[in-house]
Amino acid sequence: MPRLRANVDAGSSGMTDDEYLALPDLSFRWWPVFLRNLLVWRKLAIPAWWANIAEPLMWLVAFGYGMGALVGR
Repeated sequence: MPRLRANVDAGSSGMTDDEYLALPDLSFRWWPVFLRNLLVWRKLAIPAWWANIAEPLMWLVAFGYGMGALVGR
């Protein structure tokens, strides 16, 4: 069975195929970004939820009021 190779030639950089395809070392540099995103989400979640509920209700009330005026009693 032939060995799979990377699309980019790793030989020009002096790395072997295994080094070229190896996963990067993970660090905790993502943690401050995650905390910032969580803080922003918590700040905006309630207003976004409220707007997503209130806007359709306003449309339903407006249509109901308008159609009720056209239909009559």
